[in-house]
Amino acid sequence: ILPEFDKKVASGFLLKRILSSALMKDTFIYSSASVISALLGFAVLPILTRYLTPDDYGTLELFRVYISLLTGILLLGGNTIILGEYYRLNDKERGGLIHDLVATVLFMSLAVLLIYFVTSYFIDTLPSMLKLTDLWIFIGIISAGASSVVVLTNTLFQIRQEAFKYALFVIGMLVCNLFITLI
Repeated sequence: ILPEFDKKVASGFLLKRILSSALMKDTFIYSSASVISALLGFAVLPILTRYLTPDDYGTLELFRVYISLLTGILLLGGNTIILGEYYRLNDKERGGLIHDLVATVLFMSLAVLLIYFVTSYFIDTLPSMLKLTDLWIFIGIISAGASSVVVLTNTLFQIRQEAFKYALFVIGMLVCNLFITLI
């Protein structure tokens, strides 16, 4: 049994070790990236509400949902595949897996574009249902493909424990998305 003074010293030492650990540093970086992303999104909200009508804002949100759904379809669980296979494979096989996943996303994006343009020639359902023009649907497919590659990249940063690169990439992508939204 430690005397009272030694308990305080031991607990202070343990706390110092925990706070200086790589886990805490990475947790702080991931949390900071998340908070900064939320703050940036919140900071842009007054600008969007000033310049967009409620209908325009609804269309923008519908467009974002469309991109999110399409991103999930184009990924085909590629980020989960990376998580499951990364440590099982050697460096060469990892490179091949990543290449194949990115190629799959690109192929799926092209296939969705082709399917959309072929079917929209005969049926005008999607644009009228989403209240988006063909141009915005095209931009959405391209954006979803790019978002899928971004998700794969973020997964790689996380699995390689590159928290700082992850944070810079996430914040950089958010700034790009906000800039594009404001244009």
